Formats: sequence, structure tokens, C-alpha cells
Amino acid sequence: MDRLLELKYLYVNNNQLGSIPNKLCLLQHLCELHLANNNLKLLPHDIGYLTNLKKLSLPRNQIEELPEEITARYIMDEMTSNTINSIFKHYSEVKKILENASKCAVCGKSFLNTWLECVTFVDLTRKIRMTSPARVIPVRAFLCSYGCFNKPGHHYYGIATP
Repeated sequence: MDRLLELKYLYVNNNQLGSIPNKLCLLQHLCELHLANNNLKLLPHDIGYLTNLKKLSLPRNQIEELPEEITARYIMDEMTSNTINSIFKHYSEVKKILENASKCAVCGKSFLNTWLECVTFVDLTRKIRMTSPARVIPVRAFLCSYGCFNKPGHHYYGIATP
């Protein structure tokens, strides 16, 4: 699987697959995943962490429900705020789910399940005039994926919790 980490397009149509290995969700560069005409009943929960995935083709499978994260990301990325507000009026359960969304501090995309809680340090002396001895403070941030955490140029540090 290590040799496939840069894979962008994966076509596994017509293979009688009954499930998808969870390791597939490590392919952070995957843009298209074609799984048509298999025997899939569900998708791995972690498929929602494939933040570069733009096309997910699933016709002729027995999938009854998509993972919440991938459904929410689609709704948040593709719909305008006016459309979302009209959906909230008719589907209160969608509103409850999307109220827990966060925005990635690196890419700015919305997501539901926090992949990584981070911290950055803000120098207050550059932002405001102050006399407090605390000049640098930690600020909490969330990242949506391993890909965003590994992008160069940001100043976010992962927080390890027990």
C-alpha cells in the first residue's frame, strides 16, 4: 500500500467486492474512486477523510447509507448558504449534524469529525497594544486530514492527548 500513496484515480468496478479495506482510506491524494457493480453494503467510516476525493462512483451496489462525514462534506462544499438554509427548514436532523462542523485551519474546507487538534502561537504584541506579561498565547485549531497536516508553510503543531 505504501507504493500507492500518490494514487489519484482508482477503478475497481465489476470485481464482486463485498467490502473495501480500511487501508484504502490512507490514499490522501485519491481524487476519483470508482466502485460500480460490486457487492458493497457499506463504506468504511474513514472514507470521509479522503479530502481530495471529488468523485465517488457507487452504482449497482447495495449501499443503503453513506458515512456521515462524506455526506456532510459534500453538502458543505457543494451547496450555497441559501440552499443549506432551505434544507434546514425541512430537515432539522441535517441541521443538528452540520452544527458540529469545523473548518480546517489549513485548507479552509468544512468537516465534521476532527482529524487532528492543533495549536498555533500568536504574538499579541504584533496584533494589539498591551501591558500584560503574556505576549504569546496558544490558539486552538483543527485540521481535516493528514494531507493538510503535512502541507508545508503552516505553523500548526499537533496536540497529543492520552
